[in-house]
Amino acid sequence: MVMQSKELILSRDAQAKNIIMRAWRERWTVMQWGINVRTLISSCAVLKSVCKYDGFHKPYCVASLLDLLNNIKERVILNENEDLEQCMELSQSLALTTHWLLTCMYSSLENLSDLSINDFPVDVEDSKIVIKCRKLLEYFLTNPFISGLINCAVLENDEMFQNIKKMSGEIAKFADGHHHQDIAFITGLIEQIGERRGDCISSRSILTLSRSIDGRQTLIGSPSILTTIISAALFRSSENVADIANELQIIKNLRGLTNVELFNEIMHAAVVSLVDCLGKPNELQILGFVFLVLPSLLKSLVLILDASNDDFCNGLCLFLDNDSVLSITDTKLACYTLDIFLVSFQKLNIISDGDRKQILEKKPRRSLQTDHSSNNAVLLLETEKTLQHIFNALDGVSDFEKNKDAILGTLYDVICNNFEFVLTTTSCTNKLKQLSSKLLKLNQYSLQAVGENGKTSATRAMIFDITFLMLCSIGQTYGVEALASDESDYFFVEWYNECMVENNSVKNPDAILNRCNQNKVEILINTFLQGESELKTSLVFWNELCTNVVGVIRDMVFAWEAESANFADVKKVLDVIRSKMSPENQSGKARYILNHFLSNLNVSNDEEHFQERFAVMNKVISKMINCVQPTSGASSPISTGNCTIESKPMSDLYKKCFSSMQSRGLIDIDTMISLQSLLDLNGLHYFVQGLITEMMENQSPADLLQWCDMLYGLFKNNLFECTAALLGVVIPSLLHYWDRDSNFVEPQILALVSLTVDCILSCYLQGETIKTLEDSDDEPSLCKRRKISDPKDSKKMETLENLKYMLRELYEELDKILKATSDARPQGIFVLRFLEQLSIKASDPTIFSSLPHSVITNLMSLMSDDINPQMLLGWHSLNEKTGRANCILTICNLMKMQNVNRHCCDSSSD
Repeated sequence: MVMQSKELILSRDAQAKNIIMRAWRERWTVMQWGINVRTLISSCAVLKSVCKYDGFHKPYCVASLLDLLNNIKERVILNENEDLEQCMELSQSLALTTHWLLTCMYSSLENLSDLSINDFPVDVEDSKIVIKCRKLLEYFLTNPFISGLINCAVLENDEMFQNIKKMSGEIAKFADGHHHQDIAFITGLIEQIGERRGDCISSRSILTLSRSIDGRQTLIGSPSILTTIISAALFRSSENVADIANELQIIKNLRGLTNVELFNEIMHAAVVSLVDCLGKPNELQILGFVFLVLPSLLKSLVLILDASNDDFCNGLCLFLDNDSVLSITDTKLACYTLDIFLVSFQKLNIISDGDRKQILEKKPRRSLQTDHSSNNAVLLLETEKTLQHIFNALDGVSDFEKNKDAILGTLYDVICNNFEFVLTTTSCTNKLKQLSSKLLKLNQYSLQAVGENGKTSATRAMIFDITFLMLCSIGQTYGVEALASDESDYFFVEWYNECMVENNSVKNPDAILNRCNQNKVEILINTFLQGESELKTSLVFWNELCTNVVGVIRDMVFAWEAESANFADVKKVLDVIRSKMSPENQSGKARYILNHFLSNLNVSNDEEHFQERFAVMNKVISKMINCVQPTSGASSPISTGNCTIESKPMSDLYKKCFSSMQSRGLIDIDTMISLQSLLDLNGLHYFVQGLITEMMENQSPADLLQWCDMLYGLFKNNLFECTAALLGVVIPSLLHYWDRDSNFVEPQILALVSLTVDCILSCYLQGETIKTLEDSDDEPSLCKRRKISDPKDSKKMETLENLKYMLRELYEELDKILKATSDARPQGIFVLRFLEQLSIKASDPTIFSSLPHSVITNLMSLMSDDINPQMLLGWHSLNEKTGRANCILTICNLMKMQNVNRHCCDSSSD
């Protein structure tokens, strides 16, 4: 059988040679070629036979063969059957023909060069051969079908690829002689061989959205950058600066931004968030992030992007060109915002002093009424300067007895003047753990000491009380992870973990009460009922007092319920407790007790700094109450916690959020918090579904592009989980039930495709840098109460392999849908645009490794005229032999299908 096969091949080659010689002698026309040759021999055999000719010293023979190739070039694919082996052989023949044409061109150029050196007249035939070779190479390498087959062939045969590159290099040596333009053109085309597609991301023009902010016009180019900045300020820690910088770099790549445009967009987003935060509960968070974290973030970006000093300075100058928002910021903050930024940038060596002066010249100062005493931005920066002094004062714990008065004085100064500012600055400068560690040591040292006099024990009691309140506030605001300590047996850490009421952390009340010692509870009750508001600080174990006061409140509630204690007794006990310490929470009738703790208490003037301590305690208790029974706020449609009292339909809440964003043209802080609350309430699947539904209500392509970018920024907070919900739930449901949704048409489909592709590629690009909730055990994060999905959901998306699994599931779902579709419905349009955008933007060809080949063939049968060979190159994994073979076959079949459709259209028009 092997001998017969070889003889058959030899027979075909001989027959092809004879036919070609006859065609050359008789100068066949196109019609004669079609009649005599097409039914006898394949284009592949013709190409191979031509390529065997090596008599380049016979220019007329070479020219005739080139004319023959020119006559058949448009039918080389159409002459083939749909057999895979024949298609593979054709692709190799085309690559071989490319090499042969380069050889012909080189031979003629060499002859022309020799003649030129010897001052002989230029041979006209050699010049004609060069021109004919250039035209044929141009056709082969620019025709999308033929060039696609050649690309697959050189990936299949690396030796052939190297030979082509080598011959191109030989031709380039004649670039200074005759036909230098032809040589440059052809060598440029050869350099593109072997590329599956361009490595660069297809650029998307920056959105120019003109909207009003506080009555003035401003511009937001990339809503996803604004969303990233606000969410980072509200829900991320300053320890995540590197991760945030990587996310911004990904946005830059996906949006096709330059370094200058990126720095401009970040600065613009920062000052917009400054204007929005003033007077809101989160004002200090935003101010701290923008003035203390953002400079470090920009420094990280400069290093990651390897950006030049000119890039950063030009970005600032571009930002200053639109000075309306900066002017608003200066007026509202009553300070020169640009000056603050430039000083920080200079400290980090992002800009020089000369750069700072030059930039300031572009933004002349306006007269402002500045009041630094009430300017939170200025106070925040001044607090940062005093942090080291505070830390040094609190280090006196090593000689507690000697330094306790100085320590108490520092604590008084912090809690009375700038406690919230200290917390903000320490959290924004990665010093919060350092602060909490010092407070934990002080709290532990101040539990008790036997034999102290009244003043010394009172000082110790006051230190315990203040540090206890401060640590409670830190834990509530930044999470238990912020309570860092080198010791595992600190009383406060144990008490907080077991007893403190928190959002999304249910504590067992019985376990809390079991910590009480009933004998000590009764002693405390008797002491309080006798009106002894002054506890003997020299005898009190403060850890026991904190543990047993819960039992006191429980017994008083039970006695009140059983009418064995009257209201006056209950109030007397509560007043004593309220005057000295922060209470624990109980349920039921104890709601009155909690509210009572929040009411004002008249105390004597000699009660040192009671009002300041009471203010901190009031905030702690208010947060505890909201954890148990949250209330709706004016700015947020719902409040989160262990339950909700919101009665409006979820769809109305999503519409309210979108209406707010639409009226402003950007996302604001209140809407961001509301959306985070919706995420907590609904879970990721319904959250993604709700946002997609609202986005697809829009009809304008520009608005859709805006919402697409904004939603992408929102999803980045929980990127892997939101992408899983998008791929596994939202898209399949839309494709299956598209006829029930009148909004599932071309503009909306393109927006959904863009959002989906951006999320997928972000997951690939971030890879291991995205950390899920479970990773916090290895690398604790000081997330500012960051809300993440249920741990069970996040585990499913912990690694990149999980994303590949989700893609495989989506591909299989697309295959089922296409098989059940008989015409180019919206499902087909979505699949086509999705695969197209994914192939254009993705740099990793393995992203299509799990794509069933039937998806491509079914899509071709539905929408062949909308598909091109470049798409097919992108949809196949060309690193694998099977992928290359399937790609070659589909390219050949696509050309035949488009040719049939073209002829049908021509017939119908006739």
